[in-house]
Formats: sequence, C-alpha cells, structure tokens
Amino acid sequence: MARRRQHLLLFIALCCLLVTAVADVDDDLEPAPELSYTCTRFGICEPCPSNALHQPYCQPYGNRRLLHCVSKNSTHDDDEHGHDEHSVNDGHIPAWESCGRSPTQQRQEYWQFIACNVFFAMVALVVLFARTQVVAAMQARRLAARIGVRWTAGVGAR
Repeated sequence: MARRRQHLLLFIALCCLLVTAVADVDDDLEPAPELSYTCTRFGICEPCPSNALHQPYCQPYGNRRLLHCVSKNSTHDDDEHGHDEHSVNDGHIPAWESCGRSPTQQRQEYWQFIACNVFFAMVALVVLFARTQVVAAMQARRLAARIGVRWTAGVGAR
C-alpha cells in the first residue's frame, strides 16, 4: 500500500514538472511577426500538378490559385502594370493559395458518376434478362420431362 502511494506521489510530481516546463516554453515564444506582404488573387482555380499535390496549398481538394504578393513597403500600384498570367513584374512575388472545387470540375465528375451508374444498371439488366431466360428454359425442360413431352430448345413442345 505504501509503495502504491509513493508511485502515485511520484507520478503527480512528474506531471506538475511537465506542466511547468510546458508553461515556461510558451512564455519564451515570441509573437509572430506581422506579415509584410499584401497578396491579391490572380487567375482562376486550377488543378495542382501531380508533383505538387503534397504541398499545403494543394490541400484539401488538389486545386490552387495564383497569387501576386507585393511588399507593404512597395510603392508600386497594381493598376500601372499590365499583367500576363505567368509574368512576374518588379516587386511582385508569385505565390499559391488553396482553393475549393471548381464548378466545372464538379459538374464533370457528377456526369461521370451518373454515366457509371447508368452503365452498371444496363449491365445488371442484361444479366437479369439473360438469367431469367435461362431459368425459364430450365423450368420448361423440367415440366416437359415431368409430363413426358419431348422438348427441343427454341422449337417448343412436340
């Protein structure tokens, strides 16, 4: 019993030390510096290339949008420069942001889903009708054998 109490007190002391150590680490952290860039969206949401799918800006949907970031200290005005989608002007830093699903991609995936369901339904109906004919023919043969009529496939009873 005394040993159990010692283990409990030791466990509580270790937990207290751990909590104070974590609190000290939190106090030492400096606040994050304020961002010194202003970013504007540039372009449309596009699928990420396969080699960039692991990047944070491609999560969670696998799409990204081009951003043009300008230093807050910069005196450039965005309206003064003509933009080409892949050009980098003085002071502009290209970056990417994650974006949601595009409506055209969702519409395409929806119709692909519908087409797959229609295909599976057609295959199921073909199998159903073929099986129904086979079962009907087997039952007709059994009935013909039971009543003693010769049965020839496709011709009927004679």
